[in-house]
Amino acid sequence: MDTKDMNTPKKVLDGINFILGLWLIIAPWALKTTLNPVSTWTAVIIGICVVIVSAWGMAQTFSKMSEWLNVILGALFFISPWVLGFASISAAWNAWILGAAIVILALIATVTMGRYVTR
Repeated sequence: MDTKDMNTPKKVLDGINFILGLWLIIAPWALKTTLNPVSTWTAVIIGICVVIVSAWGMAQTFSKMSEWLNVILGALFFISPWVLGFASISAAWNAWILGAAIVILALIATVTMGRYVTR
């Protein structure tokens, strides 16, 4: 199996996280939760970070650093409604669902990539 084939699952998962990051950036306006600046800026900032980290991950060959950064970003977004006290329940659900999805996809990419890396 060549290197291109081995990275395909990781790149697909990074691509999905990239799209989820884009959703985080536009979600406050799409869900009409912009009246709460805490949830708005949290989603936008973490969304920008997820987009950057996911793009970086798609460009990498065998580094797990981008995956672990997405795990951290997803976990931070997941706990943000409790820690920051989101006023909107739709913003909170968005954080819980998307935060969990980002974490799960990044962990799957890490495990999948680990199958092909020999030390």
